[in-house]
Amino acid sequence: EVGKRFWLCLDCGRHLPYDVNDSEQDERTRQQIKQWNEYHAQHCKGEVAPLILAYKFQTDVLVLNVQTRKDSQTIGRSTFSIMAVTLAEALLAGAASLLELEAGELAAFVRKNLKDSIGEQIVFYETVPGGAGYLEEMAERLPEVAQAAIGRLYGHDCRKACYLCLKHYRNQRWHAFFDKDQIRDLLVDLSALERVSPIEAKYGAGMKALQDMLQARASGSDPKVRRYPKGEIEEPLRAALGRAGVPEGEREYEIFDEQGRLITVPDFCWPDIKLAVYCDGFSVHAHPDVLELDAQKRNFLQTHGWAVLTYWGRTILKNPDACAQQVAELYRQRSGQK
Repeated sequence: EVGKRFWLCLDCGRHLPYDVNDSEQDERTRQQIKQWNEYHAQHCKGEVAPLILAYKFQTDVLVLNVQTRKDSQTIGRSTFSIMAVTLAEALLAGAASLLELEAGELAAFVRKNLKDSIGEQIVFYETVPGGAGYLEEMAERLPEVAQAAIGRLYGHDCRKACYLCLKHYRNQRWHAFFDKDQIRDLLVDLSALERVSPIEAKYGAGMKALQDMLQARASGSDPKVRRYPKGEIEEPLRAALGRAGVPEGEREYEIFDEQGRLITVPDFCWPDIKLAVYCDGFSVHAHPDVLELDAQKRNFLQTHGWAVLTYWGRTILKNPDACAQQVAELYRQRSGQK
């Protein structure tokens, strides 16, 4: 991809921070370029040349595709969400703890999915040219990395992020946006995944496999996905919440808007502290239309001060206590308990 150009006088070194050949300049930019040229001509007769600062860096990468939650706020004018940025830093922190890495040996950035079909991509890369094998181990042990991230983020008291979990010197530009509560349920889901084995594949094979899997699950043709009868996934979580010391919440609590219209009915709800928990079966909730409707419900709740956690049925059945622990921590946080 061609980088963005800047212009430099080869004689005096003055810098013009605009691309004079950009066809999409607004009137204000054109005026600034004109003023810069007039000022430069008063002091120097040298020519201004277009330059691009870049260098070639080849190393190992790991691309993690994540389904963007439509209710997750984007950062400024960017196309990526607070959820994705927070998740990237959380997994870096988990990998550093699990693999005993030095600070800065792994890094990551978020970008919009190139095909704009699945959501966002988190690109992890090794800062050592050529790679040292850390990302291959991270990919194989992703559930363990997610579990380590849970311990790193939620093993102490802080509201959204601090220097014990997500913040460090190199990610200062994101400090104001980090929100670890947005990824509590997602990290639990990741920690419940099966450990993967590396395979030889061509570039793009992973993306195709993911798209095929999502389509199969949405259509109901994936044999690994089944519909859960009412109560089959809720009851294990209810029992685990009791073991975690969470007071009995409201079941089937109806939440209405200001006009008296029913908006949503969480599976577990604590109205006094505005905490809602959903237990979702993938066969029903993985369809794009249902995901969009779920996002609208989360939008309503969050704009009215609610905290929302959502767990897939498979995750609950595999480890209900891990889900309940996150609910318990958020319950204590919002209720002021220690």
